[in-house]
Amino acid sequence: MVAPFYTFSLQTQYNSDEVRSKFKNIVNEGRPILKRMYANDEFSSKPFCGSINGYNLKISRIISNGNPVLPIIKIRIKEVDNSTCVKFYMRISMFAAFLILLWFSVGIFMCIFADSLAPLIILLLGYLAVTIPFYIQSRNLKDYFAEMMI
Repeated sequence: MVAPFYTFSLQTQYNSDEVRSKFKNIVNEGRPILKRMYANDEFSSKPFCGSINGYNLKISRIISNGNPVLPIIKIRIKEVDNSTCVKFYMRISMFAAFLILLWFSVGIFMCIFADSLAPLIILLLGYLAVTIPFYIQSRNLKDYFAEMMI
C-alpha cells in the first residue's frame, strides 16, 4: 500500500528567523493538530495549528468541516548560502492511513473469495477517493506557502 505524500522545497531571500516569524504569525501553537477540524471556536483565529520547535514545524490547516485526508505538514527551515531553503513534507494523518489499510484489507479479502472484478474496482475507487482530495489540498497549500515566501 502506498499512502499519499507530497514533498517540495522553496527558496527565499528571507533569513531563517524571518521565515520562522512568518510561520509563527499563521500557526496557532495552542491548538493541537488533532483538533484541526470543526474549528468554530476561539482557537480558530489563525489558519494553521501545530507545533514549532526551533526551525522544525509540524502543522495542519484548520478547517470548519471534517476532512480526514487533510495533510499533516512537516517543515524544516535551513539557511543555505545567502538564502533560506524551506522543505515541506505532507502526508495524510495516521487515522486516514489506518482507514486506507482497513479498506485494502477488506477489499483483498473480498477479491480472494469473489469471482468478479467488482472488489478491485471498489479498491481503486476507495484509493482515488483519498488521494485526489489529498493532492488537491497539497497543491493549494504549496501555492499558499510559495506566495507567503515572496
